[in-house]
Amino acid sequence: MKTKYIHIILFLLLSVGTLSGQNTMASPVDLGSRSSSFSYTDTKNTSSYTNNYTGRSTNDVFYKFTITVPMDVIISHCGSAVTDTYVYLLNASGTQIAYNDDYSGEGKCSTTTQSYLKMTNLAAGTYYVVSEGYSQNGNITTAIQGTVQKVEYDLGSKSGSFTYTHTQNTASCGNSYQGQSSNDVFYKFTTTTAMDVIISHCGSAVSDTYVHL
Repeated sequence: MKTKYIHIILFLLLSVGTLSGQNTMASPVDLGSRSSSFSYTDTKNTSSYTNNYTGRSTNDVFYKFTITVPMDVIISHCGSAVTDTYVYLLNASGTQIAYNDDYSGEGKCSTTTQSYLKMTNLAAGTYYVVSEGYSQNGNITTAIQGTVQKVEYDLGSKSGSFTYTHTQNTASCGNSYQGQSSNDVFYKFTTTTAMDVIISHCGSAVSDTYVHL
């Protein structure tokens, strides 16, 4: 009988440990690695978590994502049941690089005390997002959206014969064109007279390529 009680106590302790939501930098919600534009939304009840980040005294949830190319990244708590929230953006080593409390600018949530943070041209790397309430625990909806800025070169206006050659490593670009699943680079040119135009990838390190006009 004593052994049975011990098993019950251990089960209860393990259950409490699970409910407490030990979500930290070491055990975040991991969105994985992203090389193209993405959108992610998740709702967590912070009442089931613990206070691991030194921001507010409320409980918090950690998210992790990696981008392999520069992106514009928007993080928001729009539509959360908790009406006043905080969001923090940390780098790979856990250093805070940005945060937001209230926001009433472009793209704001309908409840302006819910956090909205936009990072323009965020460098490739691993990042952490911390979501928490200002003074209240409850359901917080965290939305993370990454948009790849297309790499584009403008050759300008051409009225006579011209030659242009350029080499771009597409590993540092994003997949903005819905052709292949690989990354792409854009070139723009304007002709003021009718011309024969030849476009080629001859001599490229990539042995199998696509070109779209």
